[in-house]
Amino acid sequence: MRVALALDASSRGDVSAVPWPPVPEGRRQALIDYLEQGAVVVGSRGFEPDMLDPARPPRVPTGYRTDGVWVWPDAVPYYLRTHDVPPQPDLVAHIQTRGFRIPQATEDSRGIAAETVAAATGTRIR
Repeated sequence: MRVALALDASSRGDVSAVPWPPVPEGRRQALIDYLEQGAVVVGSRGFEPDMLDPARPPRVPTGYRTDGVWVWPDAVPYYLRTHDVPPQPDLVAHIQTRGFRIPQATEDSRGIAAETVAAATGTRIR
């Protein structure tokens, strides 16, 4: 399973430095909907600071979701909605090939996603 980044490391703190291409015209809300409808892998346990607007109160959700192929932090749709930061191009292409329709996640795929998040973040998932 692939894990999406919320922000490219080089872009933290600067929207203009995001190296990914913009979301295709008319696809923004469809992407947000897809990303927010993914199966919950790790529920949000609070909020983190906004890396692109640190003066804001912490509002970035900390959970993770999956569609059975990709795992992404809830920060991905947050940054798209709030700052128009596009998701990684490979993730956008994947969502487009699915026609912006999120599949029903199986228990197995959620388990694999949880293990993937644990390995990627170094945290223990219960």
